[in-house]
Parts: sequence; structure tokens; C-alpha cells
Amino acid sequence: MPYGEAQTVAVMQDSQAIVATLADVVTQFASAYQQEKLRRHVLEFSDIEHFALQILTKDSAAARAVQDQLKATYHEIMVDEYQDTNELQEAIVTSIAQTDPGNLFMVGDIKQSIYGFRLAEPKLFINKFNHYQEDPEAGKEITLAENFRSMKNVDDFTNLIFTQLMDRNLGQIDYTGPAKLVYGATYYPEDLVKEAHVLVYETAAEVDRGQTEVPDKSAGQVAVVGQKNS
Repeated sequence: MPYGEAQTVAVMQDSQAIVATLADVVTQFASAYQQEKLRRHVLEFSDIEHFALQILTKDSAAARAVQDQLKATYHEIMVDEYQDTNELQEAIVTSIAQTDPGNLFMVGDIKQSIYGFRLAEPKLFINKFNHYQEDPEAGKEITLAENFRSMKNVDDFTNLIFTQLMDRNLGQIDYTGPAKLVYGATYYPEDLVKEAHVLVYETAAEVDRGQTEVPDKSAGQVAVVGQKNS
């Protein structure tokens, strides 16, 4: 049962000391961990990203000189898989990009964003997508809808499913119009059988007769494909 207002306040007050201690422990650990890395002269990828941003954004003559040098060095900046960019990477890129004329080119597909666990922020993509549509002077949106990887029946079936499932609440974009896949490939021979199959793996199903152990998702997918082709 949910707590009432008074009980909720009491729980939060009782938790204050615990949370404060936990935050202090995390802060101490982060500091000690960083000092140990510096002592050993080793860095993680995220460290390099943060140091790069510090160099580019620090209010000093040296930082501005580095920024100006990089802006002059890179005539074009191209970012692939932009839907999986995080805010730190966005800050680094925009700090060395030019605005007049612009020299930043980004390509991506919000429907393919899979790195939220790495702090990827798909809203960066969506915000630019909407902004460029509203203000063509801010940037140009180019839709690349053609799919050259799949046969037409696969594209058609994918569109059939996701027009019913994906919208702004689920996927942050409506799966309509230019968001749909457009068949762009040519496959030979023409008489090749073109069928789309959906394999459904029920995680609650038994692995073998008499057993109740459920394999992980990857093992289950392999099992379903093996059963289909056996």
C-alpha cells in the first residue's frame, strides 16, 4: 500500500542521513579512483572526453587558441550514428564547429537508438530534426528513407508492424511518412521466394520436455531458428 503524505515525509527524513552518507562515499571513491589513475598515468575514454571539453571551454587564452586552431583545421565535421550521441560529445563537437557557414553534418536514425545505457541522448537528434523543419535557415534536414539491405517483403512487413506500434510516446517519433522504410534494392533472381516470417520465442516455455529451466534471450532465439530450419 502507498504511504500517506505524513508517512512519506517521515521516510524521506529517515533516509536523509543514509543518502548523505552514500553520496559522501561515492564522492570519496570517485576522487580516490581519479587520483589512482593519474598516479598510474592511465585514463579511461570518458576521462579523455571530459578533459577535451575542459580544454575547449576553459576561459583562458590558451583554451581559445586551441579552439581556434581546431576550427581552422577541420573544414567539415561529420558525425555518424548521431542518435546515440550524448550531451558531452555534443558539447565537444559544437565547440569546434563553425556556424557561418555551418560545417557540421550529422547522420542517424532515431529508430535505431540503442545506447541509452551509455547515456546516449536521442532528444539531441529529435530537437535538431524538429528545429531544422521549423527553421530551414538553421540547418537542412535530408531524409534518406531508401533501404538497400532488405527485400521488399521485409520492408513492407516492417512498415506494417511499426506503423501500429511506434509513435512519439514509444520511440519519440511517429512511424509515418518519411519515417517508413522505402524499398531501394534490386534482388535477383526475380523468381526468388519472397516471404516474411515472424518467429516468436516465449520465454516461459520449457527448454526440453520435462525441464523448466528457461534459457536467456539469445539462446532462445537460436533455439527458435534451429527449430524452424530443422
